[in-house]
Amino acid sequence: MKCLFSEVKGPGDRLSETQENWIDFLAGLGGSLEVELCHLREVEPNGSPVSAPKAAKNKKPGREIRRISKG
Repeated sequence: MKCLFSEVKGPGDRLSETQENWIDFLAGLGGSLEVELCHLREVEPNGSPVSAPKAAKNKKPGREIRRISKG
């Protein structure tokens, strides 16, 4: 059995110190526990990143995921 904790952040959103501490703690547990940080971003219909701060309604959300693990 696996367990995944995922923290999701939107454009311009940052981790708080408390969230960073929890991610470090959970990542340090290891085993079948996985921790990831998912940054949502807006992309053009062709998949390229939107350069403007606010995207138009025809844009679709994208995501970048960073898996966090402690060895």
